[in-house]
Amino acid sequence: MEKFLLILLSLILLSPASGELWRLPVFGFELLPSDILIPVFFGLWALDKWKNDRVLRFGKISKAILFFLFVMLLGTFLNFYRFPLKEMIVAGSYLARFVTYILLTFMIFDLLERDKTGRTLKVVLGGMIGSMILIVTFFMIRFPKKTMIA
Repeated sequence: MEKFLLILLSLILLSPASGELWRLPVFGFELLPSDILIPVFFGLWALDKWKNDRVLRFGKISKAILFFLFVMLLGTFLNFYRFPLKEMIVAGSYLARFVTYILLTFMIFDLLERDKTGRTLKVVLGGMIGSMILIVTFFMIRFPKKTMIA
């Protein structure tokens, strides 16, 4: 299960690069690959967490992140009557995406704390560096006049 979680985590970390290439239209919204992979990863992580280690680790910055999330939710709900429903649905979808990224942060922190071999750190760093390289490459291919390769 741990190897599968690491493979799925590496796919999630590489998904911003593929999100620049394609998006999945659903009910008028465009889903990124990470919008599909993160809930699957959360379910598998929760199952692995329940099965192997039931201690939740949130890290030192978690209180600040949760306070920021609370302020975002409060602002969204307070503006619900000021703006049209369509705009609030779009705002809610971005808020939901942000919440999934926060969940991903907590899950990665927990995996890093549980890992004694250091494989999770290698996957996280490799996925981030790989995603950065792919995004820069796609930018250079798509906009060659804005780079020095033209």
